[in-house]
Amino acid sequence: MDRKTYYKTIDPTTFNLNYYMHLYNKIHLDTKLEYDYVFFDNRLDGKPYIFVREHSFDLGKYLEQEASKALRTSSRTRIYKTEKPRIVHPKPFQFLNDSAIIEPAEEILEFNDEEYNGFIQHKLYQFLNDSINRAYNRVVPEDSEEGYIQYLFFREMGEQFALKWHESYNEKSVIANAIDIKQILIKYTNNSAFECNQKDLKKISKIDPTPCVKLDKDSCIITWYEIETHRGIFKRTYSISRSFPYCIQRLVNTCLLEINITFVY
Repeated sequence: MDRKTYYKTIDPTTFNLNYYMHLYNKIHLDTKLEYDYVFFDNRLDGKPYIFVREHSFDLGKYLEQEASKALRTSSRTRIYKTEKPRIVHPKPFQFLNDSAIIEPAEEILEFNDEEYNGFIQHKLYQFLNDSINRAYNRVVPEDSEEGYIQYLFFREMGEQFALKWHESYNEKSVIANAIDIKQILIKYTNNSAFECNQKDLKKISKIDPTPCVKLDKDSCIITWYEIETHRGIFKRTYSISRSFPYCIQRLVNTCLLEINITFVY
């Protein structure tokens, strides 16, 4: 990895973060913050992380500074200073020598590129997994049925795209309509890549996938159907607090169809 390449991003021609977040028109962010994203590539897997930052925050600069701090203690890092020579004035200006300006020495760090890149990855992972930086922990839902359903979806599914390799095991989505059910039946009927009970699979065609949303005094209760493409189909009910910090609690988790895979990524 080139030293100036701190993290990989998804091709902006195929993904526009502003457009994507505009789809969540019933949740909002503090005006002091803005959305940003990184595609964290961990070689054997990878996924996008949507985070928040202040407008002036430079993630690349932050990672450089944090990695340099950590590398100071490494036995493979050499630290030295380049001292600039003092100006010596000839006659008849020798009286200026005592007041000659000496520029401060510049500190130089020499370190192993592989170790440096490893620290960058480690610091990036720590930053992205700090709960205060994750966008889904900082957004505020509109106090309405649509606001809470968008909030729940963003929390549970908002980063479920552009998954790489082993991360695909965690792929999941909401079953939203009859078209989704039809596609599920086509995909899992007698598919050698997946094992599931075909009788239970047929029963999926009879469910009404319309999410059920109910506003109580202190919470919003949402029931919908989820498919974890490599694990199963579930009916799940969530409770969302209608006040900050809008905590989500899963109340019901019923497996309607167990799915097993017959391959390895």
